Amino acid sequence: MLPVILLIILAIFKVPAIPSLGLGALSAVILGWIHNPNISINSITELIMNGFVAHTPNKNINLLLSKGGISSMLTSLALIIFLRLICNCGSQLNEGAKFCPNCGS
Repeated sequence: MLPVILLIILAIFKVPAIPSLGLGALSAVILGWIHNPNISINSITELIMNGFVAHTPNKNINLLLSKGGISSMLTSLALIIFLRLICNCGSQLNEGAKFCPNCGS
């Protein structure tokens, strides 16, 4: 809960998104390490990259709790970067380029 509260406070103070998310993630890692000090750095990075996998007797609970980490978001991120590079909407770097039919840039 502490990382969420930290994100809300940073949003109230209008801290930019990337530093806010970085501080939220760092606080979550520190909180996880405080909760389980025997966890290794390799386990922490594996959880960040691949996400948590629940092992309960109920299959539906496992599906609900088991989520991917950063690796599950890479497809969406690649699509966003690709579209941004192709369309380049609103960019001042390519003022003369006429790539994007939607925004005229």
